[in-house]
Amino acid sequence: MDDQSETINAINILNKGWGQGSIFHPGDVLKDTVLVDGELLIICTQSCTVVSPRFTTDPIIECMIIKPLAKYNPRTFEATGKNQRKLHLEVSGSPQIECIECDINRRFFFDRRCLLEITPLQGLEIGAQGESKLAGWLGRSYTRIALPGLLVEYMRPEVLPFISKCLNEKQVDGPKKGSPIHESVSFAYLDWQPRSDFADFFEIRLVFICEDATTETLLGSNLLEKLELYQPPEGKDGIRVLDVICRTPNTTFLSDLDGYERFSEWDFLSELGAIAYAPPKFSEVR
Repeated sequence: MDDQSETINAINILNKGWGQGSIFHPGDVLKDTVLVDGELLIICTQSCTVVSPRFTTDPIIECMIIKPLAKYNPRTFEATGKNQRKLHLEVSGSPQIECIECDINRRFFFDRRCLLEITPLQGLEIGAQGESKLAGWLGRSYTRIALPGLLVEYMRPEVLPFISKCLNEKQVDGPKKGSPIHESVSFAYLDWQPRSDFADFFEIRLVFICEDATTETLLGSNLLEKLELYQPPEGKDGIRVLDVICRTPNTTFLSDLDGYERFSEWDFLSELGAIAYAPPKFSEVR
């Protein structure tokens, strides 16, 4: 097919409204796709590729099977990005459907030219905010750091549960009294030494960026208390916690995070717009 025809096809795909986050039913076009109980599909590929005129270079795109849900709870793990395998996105345009459930394990590729024969559903959309959440959630599945296996093994029995417990405790004061602490923790960072897959003993440092001073104080004191046994020079169970730092964005500088890795396993974000970007954008740098 010549370049002019490819350009026309790309324009037609664009004019149909296709892009990342477009929801659709495959109809008879994707014949091997089996959907049940009202399931639909959503485009995962970035919009610039979806509407690209380079069909030879980008012949296929990725989509994911989604399940429409009648109710949406913005505070669930699935809605806030704490579940790495399922994501709930609020939708507009349908009185019977409040959100869709995305499953990271139900993705597949298909010929991009098939979009010329299908039209995205105009009455079911996730909007710009949903598109940003979807992109961030998908990106995190590829970009989250991989810790050494032995470090995870040492941390799993107590350190990780201690941290999770602290993040899930309720605020006892301030404007978010009664809400889980994790709702006010925007970013988490981790440093570990040695940077080796094989070590009998690891030293770790933790940084949690909190939205306000109340969260900073409460989370910091809780973490230090829970991890006290891991702080002496000899550590415990192959782990020594060298430092636990809780800060607000306006007291944190980019240089403070040198040597740290963004650890999305502990990122309890209320929104996922910035999840693929690290470090976060602070108002000041020195």
